[in-house]
Amino acid sequence: MKRIFLFMTIPACAYLLLVAFAFVGVETYLSGMRQSAVHLMQTLREYAKEAEQKGQSIESEAFIRSLSEAAGLRVTLFSGEGKLLVDSDSAGLKPPDFFPAVNMMSLENGIISYSISSYGNLYVLNQFTTIPSESADHTSHILCASIPLSGYDKLLFVRNAVIVAGGVLLAAAGLFCLLWTRSAKRRTVTVPESGQGLIRKINQIELYANKRISMLSTALSNMDSGIILFGPDCSILMINPKARSLTGAKSSLFFPDQANREAEYPPVLTAILDMVRESMQRKQPLKRDLQTEDGKILSVHTNIVYSKYVPYTFYGVHASITDVTEKRKMEKVRNEFVSNVSHELRTPLTLISGFAETLQDWKKLNREDFKRAIEIINTESKRLKHMISQLLDLSRIENRHGTQRHSVIDPVRAVRSVVSSISALAEKHQVRFEAVLPDQSAEMIGDEASVVQIVTNLCENAIKYTPSGGHVSLTVFRDGQHLCMRVADNGIGIPEAEIPHIFDRFYRVEKSRNTKYGGSGLGLSITKALVDDLGGSISVESRLHAGSTFTVRLPLLNAEPLRQEA
Repeated sequence: MKRIFLFMTIPACAYLLLVAFAFVGVETYLSGMRQSAVHLMQTLREYAKEAEQKGQSIESEAFIRSLSEAAGLRVTLFSGEGKLLVDSDSAGLKPPDFFPAVNMMSLENGIISYSISSYGNLYVLNQFTTIPSESADHTSHILCASIPLSGYDKLLFVRNAVIVAGGVLLAAAGLFCLLWTRSAKRRTVTVPESGQGLIRKINQIELYANKRISMLSTALSNMDSGIILFGPDCSILMINPKARSLTGAKSSLFFPDQANREAEYPPVLTAILDMVRESMQRKQPLKRDLQTEDGKILSVHTNIVYSKYVPYTFYGVHASITDVTEKRKMEKVRNEFVSNVSHELRTPLTLISGFAETLQDWKKLNREDFKRAIEIINTESKRLKHMISQLLDLSRIENRHGTQRHSVIDPVRAVRSVVSSISALAEKHQVRFEAVLPDQSAEMIGDEASVVQIVTNLCENAIKYTPSGGHVSLTVFRDGQHLCMRVADNGIGIPEAEIPHIFDRFYRVEKSRNTKYGGSGLGLSITKALVDDLGGSISVESRLHAGSTFTVRLPLLNAEPLRQEA
């Protein structure tokens, strides 16, 4: 009996293994085709959504035929209720079969289902996806791509042949054992039950895999970085929406089973492809900054991808893309700021250090040299202190930029409070100063100290660059919902080429002029930062040797017109 049992067990196990391999082969083939179909449907859905956003009708036969020609497949469009709308097939074959669940599936992006149709010996994989409509006037659609399953009929034939032939052989073995033992009871081999259990297990694995694929697809679609996966032949296997947006690539370029049209790639995508080829050749990751046609700076990282399941098997190259335009601009500004600060601080420190060393031999100095050294050290110390104070002010203002002011102030009163001190400064420099202020108060959100500093900086700057006998005026008036403060002079003016840069940190017009008049190049930068902090704007008009006019506009709360003082 043991020999008989062993004799029956061996062919039964072999039979079950053959059946399992037959089912696994078919399902593996279908799984591979479905994965390719999922990527295809994601591309087709995005292409259709782009067309709708551009105002095109996806229900037109021309649009469906264009999708069909681009994908090289039969494309069919259903309504959300399952009604056939457009079919690219001209042979008049019946519409693709699909699960009833397709009609009831959620209308969220990324929900994809499938079915298999048979046209004689031709089997077709029908891959469905929903296209939610962004307009309330239109219902959602269901898009289908029919993908021929070449060789599927042969696989089915082989599978069925294995089941039938194996069953016959197993039955023959059982009959032989029955005749051999004469007393053995007839046993039923539960092949169908074993096959069904295997199918259920495979379906569970497939559902789990599809869920993971869907989660991965959703994550890639919502990433802030662009992701592109290149195959061993440098063809694009996968590209997420962010990567298309950053590179300017069209979705129509990347249909599965279709040759990548490199000649149609945007320049930055071509540059990324060159990086990929170089990374493959050198077998190491690369990192570079690339610039797009519209001036964006993209940081591109390439990494070699190896198979997780087959050691040392090359799979392709992964490229991640990040927009670093603003980051690079900030780095440039920071580097320039550090360089300028170092230069500006070095000059007074050098003078202070030099004359301090001179004073160490004070016995060799006469009275005039000693006095001059002390004056220079004192002057440069004050200059250094003033510059550091301005840097701290600028940093404080920029750090608080955008924060809400909690008090209502009267900017007219703030301006009036500094008119006398500005007049005294103008008189000291032999410059005629005139202030025209409204006799009515105004209201705005901010702080008086900022308004005072804005007016003081502009007036002091005007007086500094106006020769003796010149004229400086301060005029305050309302223009709609804004309070305007205009500071005009008939001084030396600003060259036209220099005007766009006068609010930059440490920027000073003409070194020769700066040597004569002094200054750190921070006054107007601080003024601009204060104006921005108050939600206002500042502009300048100037002609060389004719004078300059600075105009500040600050938003007000009240709308009554302001009357000028007599």
